Amino acid sequence: MIKYISIETTNNGKFLCPIGTGLIVKRNGTGQIKLVNGDSLGAGYADEGLGLQLAGSGFNQALVDNINAAIVESLQSDYRAKPVAVTIPSGVSVQVFDVDAF
Repeated sequence: MIKYISIETTNNGKFLCPIGTGLIVKRNGTGQIKLVNGDSLGAGYADEGLGLQLAGSGFNQALVDNINAAIVESLQSDYRAKPVAVTIPSGVSVQVFDVDAF
């Protein structure tokens, strides 16, 4: 059964992010986060595969930690549970998300 986390954005609403075999969270500065699926890593595509990209402002380690916590909580929950919402820290604005090739 596929598990999801949800991330609220200011411009695109809420989106559901599939976890699959796991997600690697990669922060690039204060305005971009990439979520790379574990399947891509196994195929050697950590920087060249498809992934999800978040853009915004004020991205920090607390946001990365909250995304990781939501992933763990979702994977440990019952398959019928709702997607786990990522807590957005104060001062952080997630504006848009996109599927991208890295």
